[in-house]
Formats: sequence, structure tokens, C-alpha cells
Amino acid sequence: MNEKPPIKLQTGEKIELIIRRSRASLLAVWVGETLAILAFVVLLIGVNTISGTSDNLKTFIILIMLALVICAVLSGLVGTFLNFKNKLFITNKRAIYQKTPNLLTNEVKVINLNEVEDVSFKKTGIIANIFGYGTLRLSTESDETTYLFPYCDTPTDEIELITKLANKAPKK
Repeated sequence: MNEKPPIKLQTGEKIELIIRRSRASLLAVWVGETLAILAFVVLLIGVNTISGTSDNLKTFIILIMLALVICAVLSGLVGTFLNFKNKLFITNKRAIYQKTPNLLTNEVKVINLNEVEDVSFKKTGIIANIFGYGTLRLSTESDETTYLFPYCDTPTDEIELITKLANKAPKK
């Protein structure tokens, strides 16, 4: 595990587990982009078959469509990059959630394991069940907060480890 969490670890703290988003989460990123690209390609073909339109207008429309296709591909690439920047670092003392929802925002949430009351996992929908991903949920007792880590592969062993670490952590 060469990856480091976005914050400095405490004395005696070590990374036990890094949970990443599932590769299946790319479906959420690329479905919209793929549909947009297909629509632009169909429109490009349609523009070329229109008769009575000047060549200059056809060329202009084709350039606009190509620019839109490039924008859709770039959007998908940025979405892919951001998707995999989201990680949940589990140490022997804390859970550190690195969340990057867009290029301009980077959030870090820290949960002391001694405050974790419940660790659970939920799959919702047909696609999540087919591809085996869902949402990992950590609930705290002190401030009654719930932390969600979506698009996580089925974390059977991970839930067991987090629960074990939370139970070992000294309570306040």
C-alpha cells in the first residue's frame, strides 16, 4: 500500500485497508457520455444526407458536432479521473474518507473508529446487484452522523475488519 491518505497519520497509526470505488462505477460515468456521442454521430450522418444545404453550413455543423463529441469524451475522462480519486482509508484508529466530487472540490472526512456504532453495506437496483457494488455505510453514535461511500465492491471482508477495528478502538 504505497498510497497515502490526504492527512497526516497520528503516532502509532497505520493503514489497515484502502477501499476504492468499483470499476463498475464507470457505468455511471460513461453511460451519459456514450449516449451523447451516439446522438452526435447520428446527427453527423443526418447532416451529410440533407440535400439542398450549402457545403459551408454542413461543414460548420459537422465542426460543431465534432467539438461536442470531443467535449463528451473529455467529460468522461475527467469523470473517470475524479471517480477513482475517491477513497476510504481505514487505519487502526480512524476512517479517512477522501471525496472529490468535481475538479474544484476536495473533501476529507475523518471518523474516529471508537465512535463507529454500525458498519453496513447496501445494494440498490438491478445494475448494482448484477455488477456487485453498493454503498458502504458507517454510522457514528456521538453526533448520529452517517457516512456513505458509494460504488463500493461488495465488502464482506472489509466490513468484518472495520467492525473488528472499531470494537478494538478504546471508547471515550
